[in-house]
Amino acid sequence: LWWIDFSTERESINALLCFLKLCPKLERLYVTLDPKCYNLPSTGKFSALVTVPDKLHDLKVVKLEGFADVEKENFIARRLIPLFGENNPVIISKSKGKCLKHLVKIAKLEKKGKYPYKFKTVKNIDEKFLDHVHMKL
Repeated sequence: LWWIDFSTERESINALLCFLKLCPKLERLYVTLDPKCYNLPSTGKFSALVTVPDKLHDLKVVKLEGFADVEKENFIARRLIPLFGENNPVIISKSKGKCLKHLVKIAKLEKKGKYPYKFKTVKNIDEKFLDHVHMKL
């Protein structure tokens, strides 16, 4: 699934979570932020209606692309991680051209605050995780 949105506002993330509830067998999720597309006024109705989907046990990879900063990447990753259950999918982020980062769990001693994950730059990621098939059209 390739999810394209224009912002990381709560309503946009809640809309994604509501949609994922309809996709229990989803294997790959690509989230692209593009401030030039789909910029429709928000009604804010998803905030009251959002129900977190059941676990996405088949999810193997999540790719985040187009985020302005690390805080926004972490925000969406934090919202998605509870959906994985026991599954541990590869979560990668692409920013600044070809720089790929992989979300990894950090040891308790390194942990600052309540969020035990961070993005680390990696050099080798399996090619099958890089792009959605329609991204090059």
